[in-house]
Order: sequence, then C-alpha cells, then structure tokens
Amino acid sequence: MTLFLLGNREEAEVVLYNIGQLVTMAGHTGKPVVHPSVESLGIVESKSGDLCVAGSGGEIVYMGRRSELHEILGVGRAVEIDCKGKLVTPGFVDSHTHCIFAGSRENELSMKLAGMTYNEILASGGGILKTVRDTRKAQDSEIISSTEKRIRSMRASGTTTLEAKSGYALNLKGDQTIGAP
Repeated sequence: MTLFLLGNREEAEVVLYNIGQLVTMAGHTGKPVVHPSVESLGIVESKSGDLCVAGSGGEIVYMGRRSELHEILGVGRAVEIDCKGKLVTPGFVDSHTHCIFAGSRENELSMKLAGMTYNEILASGGGILKTVRDTRKAQDSEIISSTEKRIRSMRASGTTTLEAKSGYALNLKGDQTIGAP
C-alpha cells in the first residue's frame, strides 16, 4: 500500500509513524495535486498504526505502510516521530494575516451577533479605527510581544507559513489619514 513515492531518494530525514488519519492533497489517485480543491482531499485511515510519512530535502517522499518503508528508503539517520494514532495534515499557509496590531476587538463579536451593523460599531468607537488608535498608542515592544504571541498560537494550530502585516499604514511614510488624531 505505497500511497506516494517521490523520486529516487535513498535516505529519509524524518519519519512520522503510527498515524491514525492522514489528510493528503492527493485525493484518491495517489498522485500529487497541482491545483488543490475540495475534491483533492484524501483521508487515509489506519487502525493498525502502520501508516507513515517520510520526508527528505524538505519534501514528502513517501506515504504508506511503515513496514514497507525500510524496503524503499533508508531511515537509519531519520528523526522518527510517533504520532500516537493522531491526525496528520498538511501545514496551513496563511497568505493574508493582519497579526501586527495592539488592542482587542473581541467584544465586537457579541455586538454583531446582537444585530449591530459595522457602521454602528464604528460609531460606538469600535471597528478598524479603534485598532488604529490602540496601535498608535502602543509601545513597539508591546506590539512585538503580542505579535509574537499570535504567531506562536498560529504555529501551534498548524500554520507553517504566513504573511504578516499591520495593514494600517502606521509607519513614517504611511497614509496617516485613517483615524488621524
């Protein structure tokens, strides 16, 4: 049951084993997907704990039974990680984050759920203008610290790659007209 074998690598660098469920972008064909879609998702389950994924050179080079891996790739120097029957998914790529800011607008969710429009929230002192004010007031060290905390949380949730920006033009040459003091 070799699901995927890439190229002719000789040595795996990392092996994830004892996978309970494996989400792939190979659908049900066993071939990599070029343009992912919902139909591209494949879910492979293993009750026996014999399912594994091997990587080398920053690429996945094998998916299949661990018992067959040794016949295909060397694993003598590989870092082996026991997934303890858990779910393994591809890493998330978040290509549009605004994680650099100060303050919080968590309370706005309850306002929205109560039926307030964005303009009503804005008129009450919330919305993007609140974020702009809070970010302008904050010390650089506070913004850096809170951004690092957000990024750590994103990484813990499976994000492997992200684009980070403030989006508020809050720099020396930025547009200072939004919510200007």
